Amino acid sequence: MYVFLAHSKGPAALAVSITVNLADPIIDTAGSQTSGAGEIDMVASASGGDGSYSYAWTLLSENDPSNAFSINMGTVNTANWNDAIVTTTFTGPPGPGNDPPVPAEFAIRCTVTDGNGDTATANELTSVDSQ
Repeated sequence: MYVFLAHSKGPAALAVSITVNLADPIIDTAGSQTSGAGEIDMVASASGGDGSYSYAWTLLSENDPSNAFSINMGTVNTANWNDAIVTTTFTGPPGPGNDPPVPAEFAIRCTVTDGNGDTATANELTSVDSQ
């Protein structure tokens, strides 16, 4: 008589990665002081875990030496984060005596949670400039 034992390792560990479709907007201050929705476009891809995922995009940090930019994160509970709006206090167009601010950088995090409550995170950077 033979006994066969099957060993199951269970589901793979929850993981997430970010694909950057579009980032680093340049705000043309001659016409507006804001970037457009869709000028930052990132997609989180989750794998492993129990297969059901929720997403949360957050701002980790802001490096803005001129203190001239702010970000409205937009819709943050979706895999495709693409409606953030960046605003600048700089009024253009640039010219003599009206220098644009130093570019700013935003560190963004996507946290994925599966149905078991397990989490995984991935970070990405985006910068913004004005002219």
